[in-house]
Amino acid sequence: MPMIRHNRGLPIELINHVDLADMPDILGIESSHDARYYTEAELGSTVAPSGASLIGVEDAGGFFAGADVEAVLQEIMAVILPGAYLRLDGTNVPTANYNWVTNLTTTGTLQGGTITDGAVSFTGGVGTGLISLTDGVASWAGNSLTGFVNITATGTITGNTFTDGIATLTGGAWTGATYNGLTMGCAANVISITCGTTDLTVSTDCTINQDLSSTSSPTFNALNVTSLNGLTGIGCVANVISITCGTTDLTVSADCAINQNLNTAASPAFAGLTIGVTLVLASGSITDTTGAISFGNETLTTTTTVTAGTLTIGGGSITDTTGAISFGNENLTTTGTGTFQYITITAPSTNNYTFTTRGTDVLVLQSQNAGSYCVLDLFTQTGNSTENCYFQMFTLGTPANIANREFLNIDFLGSTNTCHISTQAGGIGAVYPMIIYTGANTNQLYLNTNHDVGINTVPDATFEVATTSSEGHQAITIDQNDADQAFIDFQGSASSGVTTNISTCIGAGAVNGPKYASGAGQSGWSFCYGSMVRMEVNGCTYWFPAYKSYTNP
Repeated sequence: MPMIRHNRGLPIELINHVDLADMPDILGIESSHDARYYTEAELGSTVAPSGASLIGVEDAGGFFAGADVEAVLQEIMAVILPGAYLRLDGTNVPTANYNWVTNLTTTGTLQGGTITDGAVSFTGGVGTGLISLTDGVASWAGNSLTGFVNITATGTITGNTFTDGIATLTGGAWTGATYNGLTMGCAANVISITCGTTDLTVSTDCTINQDLSSTSSPTFNALNVTSLNGLTGIGCVANVISITCGTTDLTVSADCAINQNLNTAASPAFAGLTIGVTLVLASGSITDTTGAISFGNETLTTTTTVTAGTLTIGGGSITDTTGAISFGNENLTTTGTGTFQYITITAPSTNNYTFTTRGTDVLVLQSQNAGSYCVLDLFTQTGNSTENCYFQMFTLGTPANIANREFLNIDFLGSTNTCHISTQAGGIGAVYPMIIYTGANTNQLYLNTNHDVGINTVPDATFEVATTSSEGHQAITIDQNDADQAFIDFQGSASSGVTTNISTCIGAGAVNGPKYASGAGQSGWSFCYGSMVRMEVNGCTYWFPAYKSYTNP
């Protein structure tokens, strides 16, 4: 390093030094110097090595471990950074008091004997002169707390209005309070809880000393009421409500909704009873003081047995969703009219029978089992042939009155042990002929009302046989298979003349016939020991001779 040196009038000389170690002073005497001095740029440097690390500190109190300004600053920053403590009690600072000229902000703990800004101070946990307090979210100002998530107090909190922006407590009344989805309120000693669609469940015992009202259907595991408007012994266990009224009737003056079972050992009376679900009577009965119970136009349904002393159905019907109603082995009795589309009789054997109709005019009895007979039997009660048994079909008369009657009768008379098929009449009724025939033979057997019988004709004689023009065979054939008996027995009135239907002997000339041998001029039949039978041929009277047996003259 070049230097100019002069010494006491001596000539000035230029000396070149490499450092300041041997640099003389102004008297020319070499002084004790460091090897070099730091420049202004080096002392002002903010990067390592910083200028602060080149400057030492005097730590007479021994507060710091570092020996230069940079190290001491690092130790101080470690003390006042977030999470650490800045103590103002004289432990880590030169004096007991510490003043800030700007705001003091910390996310950790601020401790001190007294903290004050001149207006507000905190000493021993008590703050005075505080107007407002905030952390940027929650605040207290003007006797109001806002923005707090939780407020915990071991004493009493007093104020005109408490609110968190949703729930409000003013003048002893809660409004808008919520808890886990519940909205709660309290006014005039009445607590209101709105649950929306969520049930309110109280998991422990709850004592309510005021009215409990609900617009829904509360459920209680157990409910005990010490008294209710003079009633005692009110309780609810396992969904069963018990009420003890003593000897006094329980009267409900307004509508009462009961959403659980209602049991009573007495006979409750209802001015009007509406049951929304199921009415269960355990060995009980439904009665009415007027003697009449009406179900209106509602449907009465049961899956089991209905027992009735008298069951009256006015213009209604008895139906079953399965399509089958069974009365078991019980008698079904009516004094009125039974209307059925079908009546099925279940026989003790394998065959069943059904009564039904065909069209509008036909009553049908049908066997219901294939391969079985269809038989209609009529029996008397004793079955000993002493009682009459009838089958009758009426064309005149009614079931209630047959004074005027016309009917076909099939009967057995026990008094005579005879069977009859007949047409009968009474009153103004008329007896009609009976015709029995097959196919188109409409007069095959004609029984006239005047006792005449016709075969294929309406008879004009006691017995008349008629054939058609194309019959192809004789009108009558008599097969007598008893060889020693006659074919026909003519029984009539006999005389010697022609005034009766049988004439004896020769006829005394009253009829025309072969001449008698004794006289040529004598008329009459030429036989003796015989008779003649009167017959008509095409309306003319003829006499047919009949001869006695030779052995029986």
